[in-house]
Amino acid sequence: MINFTDEELVFAAMHHDLGKVGDLENDYYIPQDSDWHRKNQGSIYKHNPQLQYMKVPDRGLWLLQHYEVKVTENEYLGIKLTDGLYDEANKSYLMSYNPDFNLRSNMAYILHQADMMATHIEFDQWKRADDSGEPTNTRVPKTKDEQKKVDNLKSKFDELFN
Repeated sequence: MINFTDEELVFAAMHHDLGKVGDLENDYYIPQDSDWHRKNQGSIYKHNPQLQYMKVPDRGLWLLQHYEVKVTENEYLGIKLTDGLYDEANKSYLMSYNPDFNLRSNMAYILHQADMMATHIEFDQWKRADDSGEPTNTRVPKTKDEQKKVDNLKSKFDELFN
């Protein structure tokens, strides 16, 4: 069921979290002003209470339409369904017993898996850096095996998107 273009896949991947920037006037995240939350939970940001409530994909799609960016049906569903069943609102798209209601493209599944993998990789890197005492944004591969993994990922990315 590869009935989507590379461009649609990349567009949806790049924009699935666009709603996390906020709206036209307010940022989505603002600095945490609670010492307790900073100390006990490590929470340095919080959601902005000034924002009208919307799910992140819905806010992103709203922003795209506000700026008159057209999206294809595949891109719309890819953006909306990237969170998979972690978002209860997606259940009717992803768990239908009526074959007529099944998704007609695998793009949403691909995006969901890629987003989950990226989250796990980012967490693993953060945890590894945290355990080593190094800041997360400055960690570089220290062994040949780590560098080989980074090089392999870069070459796979280049192969897919260049």
